[in-house]
Amino acid sequence: MSDESLSERSAESAFPRTVKVTCKGKSGVQFKEFTVRGGLNLWVFLRKNGVPIGAACSGVGVCAACNVRVSPANNVTAANDFERSSLVSHGHDADAERLACLCRLLGDITVTADYW
Repeated sequence: MSDESLSERSAESAFPRTVKVTCKGKSGVQFKEFTVRGGLNLWVFLRKNGVPIGAACSGVGVCAACNVRVSPANNVTAANDFERSSLVSHGHDADAERLACLCRLLGDITVTADYW
């Protein structure tokens, strides 16, 4: 087996097999729930499954249109300085919100957005 194949397998095994994603509107009412493969990009997954999510920059993190709140926060990949800067520059709370396009699923989460 090549070194590349070994590193790909190691990266894949770092994510849980499946996670539960629960979507709630701003009123707190649940409207969708999915069981999905761990490691998926949250923004891509939501779009492919018909959940309305902002996409002005096509998912590269510069528009902040896909800002969401994720709970628990440690069940998605950690925010980096670029993401925090993008959120702040668009008037969002970088301590409470995330960009769905820059999150990978690490565990069960509840996602809420003010536009749902």
